[in-house]
Amino acid sequence: YKGTEVVATVTETSYTVEGLEADTEYCYAVSAVNEIGESELSETACATTFAEGTVLVSIGEGAISNFSAPIYNIGGTVYSLSQQIYTYDEMGYNGGYADIHAISFYKLSGDNNNRNIVVYLQNVEKETYTNNSDWVEFSDEDIVFEGEFNFGVAGEWVTINLPTPFEYTGSNLVLTVYDKTGTGYGYDYTKCDKVASSGVAVWRGLYVTKAEVMDLSQVSTYYGTAMKTTSYETPANSYFVNNVKFRTMPIEGDPILDAPTGLAATANNHSSITLTWNAIEGANRYNVYSGTEKIASVKDAEYTYAGLEAETEYCFTVTAINSGGESEHSAEACATTEVFEGCNVNFTLTDQYNDGWDGCYLVVEYDGLTETFNCPASTS
Repeated sequence: YKGTEVVATVTETSYTVEGLEADTEYCYAVSAVNEIGESELSETACATTFAEGTVLVSIGEGAISNFSAPIYNIGGTVYSLSQQIYTYDEMGYNGGYADIHAISFYKLSGDNNNRNIVVYLQNVEKETYTNNSDWVEFSDEDIVFEGEFNFGVAGEWVTINLPTPFEYTGSNLVLTVYDKTGTGYGYDYTKCDKVASSGVAVWRGLYVTKAEVMDLSQVSTYYGTAMKTTSYETPANSYFVNNVKFRTMPIEGDPILDAPTGLAATANNHSSITLTWNAIEGANRYNVYSGTEKIASVKDAEYTYAGLEAETEYCFTVTAINSGGESEHSAEACATTEVFEGCNVNFTLTDQYNDGWDGCYLVVEYDGLTETFNCPASTS
């Protein structure tokens, strides 16, 4: 029902109403019907449709179940802090600006809990963490939400509406959530997504828990835990971030820039090529393409592409990015990698503790190539 009007009669416990006006509140109630008759109406539930032009940025498909983010409070660990990096490519704005109006997480399981949280958003160039204390520092100026929030029921998206939209400026985005409720409540599992396997440098989530209030001005002193599955989970040993949705509204930006000029490609050796081009005033970054595939997004007017095949021609174009979006492609530039004549490298390994070579291996990296060698079977 919408008011006294019957909108639909269905046999399932869900229904989608379509053809509604943008940015308008609608309220509905339902009744149950059997062979005897119809029940009283339920309580009314209301929702407001998105404003016209809204873009819903959905990141991930929720292939991983975890309870470390956005909040993690169990037992005595009643204060938690999580921080996650979402990339420029994942945001999908290709350099354009947008206002972020809401953030949603998918709750897989857990109780219906009210939590006292603080949410921070920041535009950054940082792509990954390098160690357990490599937090992106933040301050009160970065707060986009503070107060009580109901984390909803299992099997639903839970949405944090931001009182004031956050201006996203076409970069990577850091999302930080501090739960300062002060009481634990058990596990809340949320949908997450793998960003890389163990050993690959795309560590994009950190979390830490404390039994006492955290001094967030000293966040760089906190030893966090990587958001990573264990060897017993599926997929095993994989870094992850929350499956998340950002409700955004594009901001009209500056006029799109002209295509970059002066692109040159120079082979450095058998496996890498360096690209240079003329910098453009007003460009926030540049996208580098090989054919139709985007291979990099960089801040400076230079890029080195490594790990290539020897004696092979590669061709490239670049585009310029500003708040208005992406320019046309530059003229193409090509280069051919050099002949690989090989190299000899000798290593001497010493068992200085004289306790055997069990589990030992040697990784050799040279000019984009990697080889792994097992150590001798015994000290002899």
